[in-house]
Amino acid sequence: VIATVYGFINSWTEPIQSTIPPLKRAIDVALSTGDNEYAMGIAHIYVGTSLHSGKALGPLMDEMSTFAKQMIELNQNLVETMNRPLRQFTLNLLGKSANPIKLVGTEMDEESL
Repeated sequence: VIATVYGFINSWTEPIQSTIPPLKRAIDVALSTGDNEYAMGIAHIYVGTSLHSGKALGPLMDEMSTFAKQMIELNQNLVETMNRPLRQFTLNLLGKSANPIKLVGTEMDEESL
């Protein structure tokens, strides 16, 4: 429910920044109860929302990397694959790619995804 409300509904009626703390809290709750699939799904929504909200890119990239490692460790390969474009886009915005208009770099290659 939290993912739907804060990930898709409240961002239309409230400032998008206000949806980030509940999403982060939902990740922590899901992980603590062993619901890894839900936790990593919310993590994907959380990083996308954070990116769109104007969160500082450096710290956000650190969080994205941490979540990517968790996704792999928890065998959540589909959501990790879906998250790669967000990570590469963030790296492009940080100037850490050869061509900033292509999703090609350390996180992914748009031609092979």
